[in-house]
Amino acid sequence: SCGCKPRRRAFASAERARLPPARPAMSTRQTLAFSFLDRYAGLIIHTVSAMVIARLLTPAEIGVYSVVMVLLGRGKYFGHKQLP
Repeated sequence: SCGCKPRRRAFASAERARLPPARPAMSTRQTLAFSFLDRYAGLIIHTVSAMVIARLLTPAEIGVYSVVMVLLGRGKYFGHKQLP
């Protein structure tokens, strides 16, 4: 044993230097804007698409479409729900 200090890993700091800089966190205003956009843009798109579908389908077909969409919506809700 030569009494030397153990060598430090030189590449650890080099690896850190290659990482891209961290992005700053979004401000509260930006977060609220994205939340608002997400919620209301989806609502507007849904309403417009329902109006277009209502013009294209007959009343009987709209009834079948509505029942299927309700069942799919409920399935999506229960699919995300955690059951004990």
